[in-house]
Amino acid sequence: YTLLMTLLIWPLLALMIVAVGWVEDVAAKRRPRLWPDGRR
Repeated sequence: YTLLMTLLIWPLLALMIVAVGWVEDVAAKRRPRLWPDGRR
């Protein structure tokens, strides 16, 4: 059970972090990037 939850939760958490970052980029009218490097 613990292994199953670990294998489910971590990818979902990573996906949510990326999705929220993309939503922030779109809201700020920036081009969404997979890896933010600090450039404008």
